[in-house]
Amino acid sequence: VLAVASSPKSGPDLRLIPLEGGAPRVLRGAGATPRHLALAPGLTAASSSDGAIRLWRDADAPAATLRQHGRAVTALAVSADGQLLAAGTPDGQAWLYDASTAELACVIQA
Repeated sequence: VLAVASSPKSGPDLRLIPLEGGAPRVLRGAGATPRHLALAPGLTAASSSDGAIRLWRDADAPAATLRQHGRAVTALAVSADGQLLAAGTPDGQAWLYDASTAELACVIQA
């Protein structure tokens, strides 16, 4: 379990703080203001106010930036195994990405 911290003073970074103690992990390059966060073992995904979704693996810099959905993200989820990422958009669509390749898998219409 983690606590998440973001601050305009820290710039485009996210801090993941273990609730059970330990050093925070700083994720660099979160972009504009972070909006949503999804976690799975070995994968962290965050959407931001610029509409992008950024994926981090074990590194502190984003492994991929997703923009195919072309609009704001209103919900973000990742499968328990970290292989599938779902992004909801204001028009009711669900954009499913293969998180290991950052490729768009399909779009589900509401």
